[in-house]
Amino acid sequence: MAEEKTEGTLGQLLILATILGIALPLCNAVAVLLGLAGENPMMTLWPGYLPLLLFMIGQERTFRDFLNIVASGLVGIVTAVVSLLLIHVCAGSMPELAAMFIGTFACIFVFSIFKEILPTFFNNYGFLYFLVSSTILASNFDFSLALTWGASTIITTAVYTTVTFGAIALILKVKAMAMMMKKKEDLTESELQVVLEAAGQ
Repeated sequence: MAEEKTEGTLGQLLILATILGIALPLCNAVAVLLGLAGENPMMTLWPGYLPLLLFMIGQERTFRDFLNIVASGLVGIVTAVVSLLLIHVCAGSMPELAAMFIGTFACIFVFSIFKEILPTFFNNYGFLYFLVSSTILASNFDFSLALTWGASTIITTAVYTTVTFGAIALILKVKAMAMMMKKKEDLTESELQVVLEAAGQ
């Protein structure tokens, strides 16, 4: 019984992983065709894919948890921009290495303090967004790219989540219909068996 349950859970995870894997390039392709993602869609749209993936990987349970990931992602992107602006300002009056230390330390300090005060916005998910955003922007600071990431965190997340759960709902509906058909067939066979037994008596 336990083995059947494990196999069922594994099968569900494989189906979910397949749906997530197919939906991501599908959303990329649509964005490229519509001219919304430029030449490198992953560079533009990555913030919109993380919330659902982190929600699944982190084994979160409620829709509120999902919204918290989106909110903390936005905070992480904003924090990365603030960090780089602080580094740029400080670099005018001190060595670049010292400016980088101050900017990075300030943001990490903020995350550490506010994680206990505002965990909805300052948490591990937000810090992940901060790390990825600051790493990319550090090599080529582009404020418009950061704005695009903010929009992607909301819009792409909504599209990716809708496509994914739409596919899941469709699979569940097909599975339920198949179970109903099987149950109907089993019921017909049992009724037929009763009729045959009655006739034999």
